[in-house]
Amino acid sequence: MRRALPFLVSVLLALGLSGCGHQATTSESQNPANPPEPAAWQARLEAASAIMNPMTRDESLGTLASDAASHGMDQVVLEALRKMSNPLTKDDAAQDCAMKLAAAGKPGAANQVAGTMMNPINRDEVLAKLAKASGR
Repeated sequence: MRRALPFLVSVLLALGLSGCGHQATTSESQNPANPPEPAAWQARLEAASAIMNPMTRDESLGTLASDAASHGMDQVVLEALRKMSNPLTKDDAAQDCAMKLAAAGKPGAANQVAGTMMNPINRDEVLAKLAKASGR
């Protein structure tokens, strides 16, 4: 772990300096036709998971999940959501990701992500939106 610490710090600093907010402004978010390599998703997932502050970690994981959903990377979305600790933040991210996965042509994955939501009322609303969207 001591050897990995400098690497994690440099990755976290790079993410911080690039403005890792929930609204994606990176080129990967603007160009869904050119998704990052699987190793890049894994590196982002590891970096976000290593954040000690739970609020910052959840925000970073939510951003990652949203970016992954835009690219149809449902397994990355599910892993990022699974690592989130705040149920409200997780549900917000899951709703966003479910709609993005549906738009990316992955309705089954969108339903699976919506099914992870803890709030049954919000979950049903999202599932209803997905059901209406898939009927078009």
